[in-house]
Amino acid sequence: MSPWPTRAYDPERDILFVTNEAFDNFTGSECGYGGPDWVSKIHHLAIGLSMAGSGLSLPIAMARLSSLETLSIVYPGPSGDFNFSDAVKPPAEKGTPLRCLTEEELGRLTVEANYMYGTWAGDFPVRWAKSGPEHLEMVEAALDDSCRPENAGDFWQTPLWDHEAKRLGIRYEARCFQPLPTREKFHL
Repeated sequence: MSPWPTRAYDPERDILFVTNEAFDNFTGSECGYGGPDWVSKIHHLAIGLSMAGSGLSLPIAMARLSSLETLSIVYPGPSGDFNFSDAVKPPAEKGTPLRCLTEEELGRLTVEANYMYGTWAGDFPVRWAKSGPEHLEMVEAALDDSCRPENAGDFWQTPLWDHEAKRLGIRYEARCFQPLPTREKFHL
């Protein structure tokens, strides 16, 4: 018997955190057109910082994430300087919740990129630094742009597109793993 209280995953209230290791399988197989029905019931999805810039994997998956309300970008901590490729792993301590970053905490975050992007014409240097709010806005703009009907084509049209607002009809949140104080109880 587990020492931790458990219950079945509830897609309407629980956040599904997809690890870096599971991301390709989740966006490719699980969210693929032959994938299981449970993905269409996910309301709250969280991905690590390094998966936020995953190219077309997430926009294509959005076609099957028809109930999605919230996409959370999970940062390695509540403040500090992070590389956009930093992997976020759940703490080894089970039951560690994800919590929303405050506006103040998000403002104390910096996300940076400094790498060479290889193309057929040679390497292209990529260098940028964004504050936490700027990074979250950049993720939102990139995902909105990829899911725009004229850009998505027939292959990955998402039911989440808000034609009136001309953007995805989801909320974006910044989160981090927050260890519980030893005396605090885990509530189901």
